[in-house]
Amino acid sequence: DAEYDDSGYLSGLIDALKAEYRIDEKRVFILGHSNGAFMSYRLAHDHSATIAAIASLAGADSMISEAPSHPIHVLQIHGTADTAISFDGGEIQGNGYPGAKQSAENWAAHNGCSAAGSFAGMLDLDETLPGMDTTITRYTSGCKSGGSAELWTIIDGAHMPEFSEHFTRLAVEWLLGHPKP
Repeated sequence: DAEYDDSGYLSGLIDALKAEYRIDEKRVFILGHSNGAFMSYRLAHDHSATIAAIASLAGADSMISEAPSHPIHVLQIHGTADTAISFDGGEIQGNGYPGAKQSAENWAAHNGCSAAGSFAGMLDLDETLPGMDTTITRYTSGCKSGGSAELWTIIDGAHMPEFSEHFTRLAVEWLLGHPKP
């Protein structure tokens, strides 16, 4: 709805929290799931001077626009068996969205990174899937200071994974490891 400015509201909430608490200006992070993940990308586009990094779980960057004014670190986490927000992209109520890999590659481009991602290992993110179920693809070559992209692909992962005991620690460590310069 055009009369509501969710991005502005959330930015104002961040400003209010910064005014009330001692918050490191270089470590403002957004983590969202599904619709919240779409919103994390919107905030990254709209408030790149404020936000250091986002983590998008089962969402996508549906914004078709130029790169934001400041680089941002982006982590896309997505299951290949997601039936709500397709790993390969799709459409919701007539609005198209790119797949997980395309979202990560778009942000690699926004951040000046090489288009070629590199395999960076495996993780165990979903306790219902056997062994190391997640591949890490990093886009960090040639990036502007303060920007990168990374894709964690949960092979056979659903829209709402059954998180392993490692998930929260790994996601938080990733965010903390990606402050503004």
